[in-house]
Amino acid sequence: MPSTLKQILKEVTFEILETMFFALPEPLPDDGGLLPGLVFDLRASVALGGRQNLALNLFLPKPLAADLTASFLGLEPDEIDDGAVSDMAKEMINMVAGNLLNRIGEQAGFEMGIPQAVFGKRTLTQETLAENKNVFICVDDQFLMLSFSREDG
Repeated sequence: MPSTLKQILKEVTFEILETMFFALPEPLPDDGGLLPGLVFDLRASVALGGRQNLALNLFLPKPLAADLTASFLGLEPDEIDDGAVSDMAKEMINMVAGNLLNRIGEQAGFEMGIPQAVFGKRTLTQETLAENKNVFICVDDQFLMLSFSREDG
């Protein structure tokens, strides 16, 4: 992922976390100091289309997703269920993608699809870290990951 695009993605995600989720994201160096084995429980994605048929993905560990959901909805974490967490993740990826596309401009030729969210474990591998194609953001000593992928059609 080009460094300019990574920087814009970080900036819009920080803005959304701060303003909509009342979270305090922390910057990480590109290598992030992350170790393989980090587990994500939830993936939200939205198709962006365009010439390369891309999708933007958001990966979250369930505890962070529950905290963000509670903050977003003004509830206590024990009042949150999986449906609310899934809805929050879809709304978050929608906001991030919308702001990203707004920043890179219409000339990029992207058109957002409908956000989706699925639960399922994904463990961060050394290969994924080595690709340097992901954006990691720390919130309350937990990490979320953003990445682009090609849609299957």
